[in-house]
Amino acid sequence: MSATGSGIGGGLKMDLQALIDAAAEGGVVVIPPDEYTGPFLLRKAITLRGERGATLTCAKGPVLVVDSPGVVLEHLILEVGSSNLDGHDGCALEVKSGHIPRTLDVRVRGSVIGVAGEEGVWNLPTVLEF
Repeated sequence: MSATGSGIGGGLKMDLQALIDAAAEGGVVVIPPDEYTGPFLLRKAITLRGERGATLTCAKGPVLVVDSPGVVLEHLILEVGSSNLDGHDGCALEVKSGHIPRTLDVRVRGSVIGVAGEEGVWNLPTVLEF
């Protein structure tokens, strides 16, 4: 499943959460380069594949919540609006019930909750690549 449209620079922005919800189990959602305002929730095994520059953001976190096994995140930037926020408000990625996603080229600005060894606030560097 691929999305079209643009938010920054004109055009209509796609409803990314609607595409996520409509994707079939095991499906792939391709995210064009743009900034998408969440929060976003993954409740089934799908792949979110960003094209270069695809950024998921939110003024207060969590930006992306993974609540399913079998999730794959590729080529994404996850960014919470302010580095001064604590707890869930400063969370870029929250993983529920140990459903750790497979990742490839994922950059996080903010905190990570629910991933052993990666939890906590990331101040230096402001971007975590894993």
